[in-house]
Amino acid sequence: MQSSIPGLLETSAKQGKLPHIEGRQIKAARVLLGWSQIELCQFAKIGPPTLIKLEREAGVPKRSSTAAVVETFRQAGVIFINDGVTIGVLLAKT
Repeated sequence: MQSSIPGLLETSAKQGKLPHIEGRQIKAARVLLGWSQIELCQFAKIGPPTLIKLEREAGVPKRSSTAAVVETFRQAGVIFINDGVTIGVLLAKT
């Protein structure tokens, strides 16, 4: 089942859909990459209050903010897993 997850995320991205990502996955991915909140904000071109809201799941984030964070992580090799049974973050070897 794990081998199908990247394909599912790629399909969602091609269809313009964002995968469901929880705030703790955003924080975990950031920490896995060794990035501070400020660094992620700079890379994704979002403000610190927006990132804090995303990580805490406070309110409904703008789709553009979520998309910017997801794309930033994707470019860094992060794969988000959330298939209803398993939730996690993987980092592809570069």
